[in-house]
Amino acid sequence: MNTIKRSNLLAEAGPKIKRLLSAHKPYMQIIPQEIKDLLPLPFTDKKASILVPIVHVTEESSPSILFTTRSSNMNSHANQISFPGGHVDEEDGNCVIRAALRETREELSPPTHHPERYNFENGIEVLGRTENIPSMRNVPVTPVVAMFKEKFTAKQIEYLFPGNESEVSNVFTVPIDELLRIEGEESLERLSMSAPFYETKHGRIWGLTAVILQPILKYILKPVFLEGTKER
Repeated sequence: MNTIKRSNLLAEAGPKIKRLLSAHKPYMQIIPQEIKDLLPLPFTDKKASILVPIVHVTEESSPSILFTTRSSNMNSHANQISFPGGHVDEEDGNCVIRAALRETREELSPPTHHPERYNFENGIEVLGRTENIPSMRNVPVTPVVAMFKEKFTAKQIEYLFPGNESEVSNVFTVPIDELLRIEGEESLERLSMSAPFYETKHGRIWGLTAVILQPILKYILKPVFLEGTKER
């Protein structure tokens, strides 16, 4: 396995992403306020968070976003494409960021007997968060934007992040420029709004995942990555 190296591209982009996210007070909106005002208040003390992981894949034309496909044996949203994440547990100290990082480590990591394990604690940098958005069960979900500090080949992604087979059937990345190019629109009845979808070779990204992805792509990642010279 070749040694992974620091991504200068993401090291330079990180502070720019932080500034763009922090410019939204208190947090960047995911859904329009007029839609948000129509939604019922949460009826549960539970909360959840997801990680939106930016990855530098050397073969791709732009930095990528990492996704998972949920396992077919999951009780909810089986076989759907999502971001790594889950409920905030006691061990997270009621912290949505800790929960997102823990869930990412649990979902992406190989079995314990795997010869090489990735150091998630040192390898991921949190860049900020957005406002929360209700899940289908009306649990508030907080998106946390982060980046992997190193650059990877596609083979290294496959080797280091095979996925926890009890939760995940596939781990894959899609370049940011491709996501912007393939974006479509459909009606999302639950939120009474039109919503994006992304038809990829790994399947359709839709629902909550697509709703979260669209403004982050448009207002944060597109301005940062689709201008200037990119490191290869």
